[in-house]
Amino acid sequence: MKPFTLLSLLCLLTCFGCSSSEETDNELPEKQSFIPDHIKAQIDGKNYIIYRDPKLNKSAKTNFQQFSFGVAVTSDSDTKQPLDTSIVLSGSKSTGYSIDLRFPYTEKPETFSLFHASPFKENLTAGKTAYHEGIVYDWLAKKNYSTYDWFRKDNAKAKKIGEVRIDVLDMKQKLIKGQFYFTACMWYTNDDDKLVQTDDSLKVTNGEFYYHWDDKTFPIKK
Repeated sequence: MKPFTLLSLLCLLTCFGCSSSEETDNELPEKQSFIPDHIKAQIDGKNYIIYRDPKLNKSAKTNFQQFSFGVAVTSDSDTKQPLDTSIVLSGSKSTGYSIDLRFPYTEKPETFSLFHASPFKENLTAGKTAYHEGIVYDWLAKKNYSTYDWFRKDNAKAKKIGEVRIDVLDMKQKLIKGQFYFTACMWYTNDDDKLVQTDDSLKVTNGEFYYHWDDKTFPIKK
């Protein structure tokens, strides 16, 4: 198996910050005149939300927050030839989880399936879907979860394990809005520097993202 190389992450916009109020990041504010940029979901049934504006992330213990949106190009590790172009959307804070979504590049509303498939080039069975994934990192437990099946055999059928649906992709308003869900399996690197995939998993349901980008972030200039 030959791993891919993430050659470049283009036009990535990232926000960092801290806040000092109580931890109440469960629901969107009521009776608001606008919707703030955010990613939210239920992780194993528990509400979780991360806002682009760090002032809205109400956590007394948060010392790291990140929110980003951009375009990533995956390239062959040997030939350096581009294999895939994806949209990447992620949010994270150190008192809870990070949620990362990676789905095919598009300039119109579409729905994409996420597969429990290998991220390696020669194992692709469903187009380029193996380069598209959902990731959750549990900052408190220090655990990584991904939709990837790191040890899937070449002849194994890729199993659908989630979905990303873009409901709005408005080029004039520079707005992307959509929904997602997926099941992610835990993995880690052992003391021998070998990858180990476990039976531990997380269910991410009722996912929602809402984001306004700037002129330099999207779309790709042709």
